[in-house]
Amino acid sequence: MKGGFEFHLSDYNMNYGEDDPFFVHHANPKYRWHRKPQQGAAYLQSKLEFKGLIANLGVRLDYFNPSGKWYVYEPYDRAFTPVIGAEKIDEVLPKEPVDKQLTLSPRLGISFPVSENSKLYFNYGHFRQMPDPVPLFEIEKISSGAVGRIGNPNLPLQKTVAYELGFEQNLFDMFLLRLAGYYRDVSLQARNINFQSIDGEVNYWVARPWNYGDVRGFEISIAKNRGRWIQGFINYTYMSRKSGNFGFTYNYENLVQQQQYLLTTTDHYQSKPIPEPFARFNLDFFTPDDYGPNYDGFRPLAGWRLSLLGEWRAGQVLTWTGQQLVEGLSPVRGIEHNVRWKDYYNFDLRLSKTFTTNLGEVQFFMDVTNVFNIRHMNRWSGFTGPDDLRDYLQSLHLPANTFEGMESPPYLFVPGNDKPGDYRKPGVEFVPIVVCPPEGCTPVVGSNDDPNDPTRPLYYRDGTYYRYNGSAFVEADPDFVKKVLDDKAYIDMPNADFFTFFNPRRVFFGLRISF
Repeated sequence: MKGGFEFHLSDYNMNYGEDDPFFVHHANPKYRWHRKPQQGAAYLQSKLEFKGLIANLGVRLDYFNPSGKWYVYEPYDRAFTPVIGAEKIDEVLPKEPVDKQLTLSPRLGISFPVSENSKLYFNYGHFRQMPDPVPLFEIEKISSGAVGRIGNPNLPLQKTVAYELGFEQNLFDMFLLRLAGYYRDVSLQARNINFQSIDGEVNYWVARPWNYGDVRGFEISIAKNRGRWIQGFINYTYMSRKSGNFGFTYNYENLVQQQQYLLTTTDHYQSKPIPEPFARFNLDFFTPDDYGPNYDGFRPLAGWRLSLLGEWRAGQVLTWTGQQLVEGLSPVRGIEHNVRWKDYYNFDLRLSKTFTTNLGEVQFFMDVTNVFNIRHMNRWSGFTGPDDLRDYLQSLHLPANTFEGMESPPYLFVPGNDKPGDYRKPGVEFVPIVVCPPEGCTPVVGSNDDPNDPTRPLYYRDGTYYRYNGSAFVEADPDFVKKVLDDKAYIDMPNADFFTFFNPRRVFFGLRISF
């Protein structure tokens, strides 16, 4: 038997916000709040061993107390308007004590030895996650004085129920093979809900526990934990996510506006399972401590270690509507999860050697990140706005079936095999490709650098590329077309090119001294 407990008392004295003098209509939100929530946990665990079965049984008790009192209000309460707002909300709204939460989470792990070299195992457990303090306690004051966001300290603890079934096999007394399947059900996740009054003076967001999801998958790994020259592991994991919402994101006091919203919203749609496979390996090559010649206790060839770490991750599945690139549920009926960001690859290494001295151990190391200098486009910082992102995505040659769920594509595009995250080769001049409508091609401007030159772009119609020579359209030179396509010169890259790629190869050298 073993057990334990923990207790946390947090003191959040928060004062932060935004100031944007350039855009006069910016909300410039300000946040100021002070809370002292308490949380604690206690657990008890026992291990039982029988012939052919080993069981770990446990239970965890979680306690959460947001502490203090919180506002009592109606959904469209006038206390949130600029007339009262964040400055006077304490004067007009009553308060009541917040809810204290106490939850019990069982845990179970069972192992069935099949032979001396293999076993089956099963794990089951309930887990509770403490909420983020911001949606619990925030009060957002915007530039008009109105309340833009208000916390909800009565949010329940997020709940996860997890199952895992696996098999492990010893191979040749050198490798451990592991096969496992798992499922996690997640509920009571918080999401933001909006309330708007008829006159628009009340317009705020508040968190509600109205999101759910599940994760399922399997993994295969093989590990070598012993050896004089090489150790490491290789792992492949196939994972699939699904999520959904209860309730609706927007709530309008105007019943006509609410009815229009309910007729078109997809908030309550459950997302399709999204596969997210990934693979990793970590290989350590090293020389034994007694390897090589010995010069009065110094072995120059001994104790070297080369660690290689590789990773592949399938790109994130997204929805491209033709105007917006969104995660999660699609805002447009008929299409969902129709594009996937380009896959992520990375390779790092570390070379190190440890020397034993009279002062202690001294380790020399060299770290190299992104060894092959692979370029990964930064989706969050490279684009200067939604128009910039839209122009980039519309320039890609996406698969022909990208918008097959819609009655007609939202724009004309050249079919291909591009993915979001593809980029024009460095140093290649931009050559736009204009897709001509059925009625025929019309000369257009070439680029911002040369806006009066309609001869710059390629023109595409019915599988053929054309150039405009100043007076007529003629079929483009096949070699030129091939080079444009191979170099992806047609991709309209993000305007903030200095923020587009953030992961160049980096080399670090260092010394670590241990006494």
